Amino acid sequence: MPIIIRCHSCGFVLYNGNELRSIDLILREWGYRCPVCMSPLSPKPVGFKVVPRTEKHHHYSDDVIKKLIIETLREKTTLSTVEVASNIAEKLGIETVENSFKYRVRDILYKLERDGVVERRGKIEKGKNGVIIWALKA
Repeated sequence: MPIIIRCHSCGFVLYNGNELRSIDLILREWGYRCPVCMSPLSPKPVGFKVVPRTEKHHHYSDDVIKKLIIETLREKTTLSTVEVASNIAEKLGIETVENSFKYRVRDILYKLERDGVVERRGKIEKGKNGVIIWALKA
């Protein structure tokens, strides 16, 4: 059964996997700060809930989605997070792109950015958050 650990402030996924790992070890990897909103992270859970997974995309591993992100950015050069998610969903045959899938793609993009594979090429201000434009790192 998958375990997901999110930031209590912004919802960023700090851990998503089937392996039972110590919360303290996971937070230590992130320096006890959320990489997105910079909120301090405590090993004591703010809250938790057990939720059955109902998404149609949950059976695709992060590695499969990573490969599709790289392939998509090779084809299209620069895309927003939503455009990347839509292109991947199309390749996987997912008809409706749910928010949970967009968030999953976004979290994988952040990991790829941290690993030096992709980079942010800009940000278009829309609403309070804006839209990040992604490209493969040269």
